[in-house]
Amino acid sequence: PGPGRVLSPSEQRRRESQNLVSALAILGGEKEALRMGSLVRLRSESDPGIVIRLSHFILRPENAVVSEEKIPDVTVQSTHPYQPRTSQWFDVRMPGAKEVRIRFDPRSHTRSPSDSVYFYKNRSRRQVFGNSHGYDGRSWPGVGLNRELVIPTNSFVAYFRVMGSGSSSKTASGKEWGFRFTARASS
Repeated sequence: PGPGRVLSPSEQRRRESQNLVSALAILGGEKEALRMGSLVRLRSESDPGIVIRLSHFILRPENAVVSEEKIPDVTVQSTHPYQPRTSQWFDVRMPGAKEVRIRFDPRSHTRSPSDSVYFYKNRSRRQVFGNSHGYDGRSWPGVGLNRELVIPTNSFVAYFRVMGSGSSSKTASGKEWGFRFTARASS
């Protein structure tokens, strides 16, 4: 508009949409723009853990300011080697994540089937994620040919149930090292 001309609300929305399209082009075709108040959030195609934020008042191609915000990975692990009869709960929260991908460390090893890792929505254990019999021995998600476990929420609990004698019989061979997994957010 010329100097002193005021845009109508519909013209302002159209102008903001045009600026958003231009900003998206500058960012290399990022998709799935969501308008949230005075903030536009863009989900990165290349790394779903990155959320790109653009303030609506700077959506001009010549001065678009971009800041990246990656949800940090969370590592959960037992002691190494783990101790007999020492069950543990681990609360994992990843605010902003749409889902969480679980990948175990290849060194993970527990006594099968008595010592297992379970994934639940909460400590009530009513909703299980993944294998309802837990993970142990050679069944670790994300190791070898096993697929990662995808948890469709941003918070969950992991429960390490140790029923057997734990590492007492295997420490010399290193077979009952325990477990370690990395939780990676997808937004």
